[in-house]
Amino acid sequence: MPPSIAASASRQERNEQLSPSRSAKDASGVILAWETLSEQARRSPGIRTFLDIPYGPAVGEKLDVFGSTEEGGLRPIIMFIHGGFWQQGSKDSSAFPAPAFVAANWIYIAVGYTLAPNATLTSIVAEIRNALRFIRLHTREFGGDPDRIIVAGHSAGGHLAACLLMDDIGHERAVPCAGIVAISGVFDLAPIRDSYVNDAVRMTEDEVVTLSPVLHRPAYDVPVVLVVGSDETNEFIRQTDVLARAWKPHLTALSVATISAKDHFDITLGLADPSSRLFQLVTGIPGNALEKV
Repeated sequence: MPPSIAASASRQERNEQLSPSRSAKDASGVILAWETLSEQARRSPGIRTFLDIPYGPAVGEKLDVFGSTEEGGLRPIIMFIHGGFWQQGSKDSSAFPAPAFVAANWIYIAVGYTLAPNATLTSIVAEIRNALRFIRLHTREFGGDPDRIIVAGHSAGGHLAACLLMDDIGHERAVPCAGIVAISGVFDLAPIRDSYVNDAVRMTEDEVVTLSPVLHRPAYDVPVVLVVGSDETNEFIRQTDVLARAWKPHLTALSVATISAKDHFDITLGLADPSSRLFQLVTGIPGNALEKV
């Protein structure tokens, strides 16, 4: 297993490696595109939307559902978890992939959650577990198949997606899903605790152990796809590699995809492009004909 950021590294060096906006080509431009395209998705006449559905008691525990206006059988679902190092981002700017997935006959769900410092990392993970449980219970109401839920997450959302496969958080059985796609995720929390990120997140040493996916076996043998951009910092590339090494012995179908010429931000735009490799990786898990879990 590759080492994390060197213990001898300064806090400044850790902060640099964990600041993807500094090395991205146009982080602010991509974030603006997320917001603009998400607003367009909510206004699309060909999409049936259900907005701000509460899945728990907290203000942030809401989700937006996007589906087809046409009748049909139960459709596969993508549940998307936004990033922002658990302290930024919103489901409101996460709707941009919805038109592409709805056109491909999927249900698209953008999930919100309480942000740090108003929530601990432990409670954020619990909220995401509640979101998946809620979706499994209610998705037929929106035309979705509860046995074909793919969970995708970006950056911190990739971490939260991976946490859904961990069994021993609070000694609670993990909620099953049909597959995980973690995009530019973070799975080894030790270097993150020693960086600027933890000023707001305030994760404890116990949370580093309990909530680092690299330290736990997956609870279910479902397809897992780990995606990272070739233009990301070395630490984000390492984070993907270290989880692949830790989980590969326990999973029948684990794959790693490095998307050429993409950084930590523009890699996400592939979710809105049916011709992109990322979109095809998500919709092809596996062949859109998933076994029940």
